[in-house]
Amino acid sequence: SIDVKKEKGRFVVTCTKGNWVPAQADKEITLDNKDESSGEYTCGEENNDDKFKTITIRFRTCDNCIEIDAPSLTGIIVGNIVTTFLIGYAVYSIVSQPKGKTFSGNK
Repeated sequence: SIDVKKEKGRFVVTCTKGNWVPAQADKEITLDNKDESSGEYTCGEENNDDKFKTITIRFRTCDNCIEIDAPSLTGIIVGNIVTTFLIGYAVYSIVSQPKGKTFSGNK
């Protein structure tokens, strides 16, 4: 069987009833949380072909991400709300103006 434990941004994958094939390590493989560590890992007894187990590990990391703190996020939200209000008010002001004066002729 295969056991997985998370330790400080790393994963320790243990092959409990055999070794990793092809001889990547004896019982444990330590994988960093990186895209390069993704792949298929096979665990089993080298003498017994029926007892092999394969695990597929995929790491999805965000290399181009930025971290937004609470004040920045609040500023963005408030800015969007204020801008939406101002645009709505401008549209209302333009639309509510009279189009032209209607004159009734002298009779």
